[in-house]
Amino acid sequence: MKEVQLTGGAAEWVERCLSYGSTLARLLLDSPISGGHIWTYLPADVDVHEASRSEILKHGKKDAITAGHVEEISDMVAGFVTRHLRRSGKPYAVLEDISRPGDPAISSPDEQLFFYHSEVYDFLGPKDRDIDIRTVRWWLSKGRPYPTVLVLTAAADIPDICHQQEVPRSVLKAFAQDAAHILVGAYDEEGYLIWSKSV
Repeated sequence: MKEVQLTGGAAEWVERCLSYGSTLARLLLDSPISGGHIWTYLPADVDVHEASRSEILKHGKKDAITAGHVEEISDMVAGFVTRHLRRSGKPYAVLEDISRPGDPAISSPDEQLFFYHSEVYDFLGPKDRDIDIRTVRWWLSKGRPYPTVLVLTAAADIPDICHQQEVPRSVLKAFAQDAAHILVGAYDEEGYLIWSKSV
């Protein structure tokens, strides 16, 4: 498995995924995708040019990401999210959810959620610094819209977010403005493209 820098249709794919998303995803469209680089985790033998083509990003390809690599990719992405949460400051991982406020599926007190109008977002935050990779991997596999949109951000200027809190638009704007990484589903949701802000 290797980290691969992508070109070609990768930026267009990230923008397309964000355009399908909820409010946070659409706010992320204001971030210049050109102000960062796009990469992914892929098996070592995958052709990078082929992996950057739009139709491959959407549907995958039988020999591009096989079932034998999906678990390894999931572990690597979960490790990436875990490392982000261990940063100093107020790191957050925010994942769009397919649920709506009041759905029985989100009534568990073990899940951290916040709401913006009728939208539900799962989140991990500063209190989750000691979370393990296995738990993050489970968190990433929860019910989510297609395509997946996950934001790794740090928003020092917002108050701590509580479970099932209704947040104002300003919180979503802060998350979008301070986004360090945007992860979107790719390869028929067997992998992710990761946009990382240039430093």
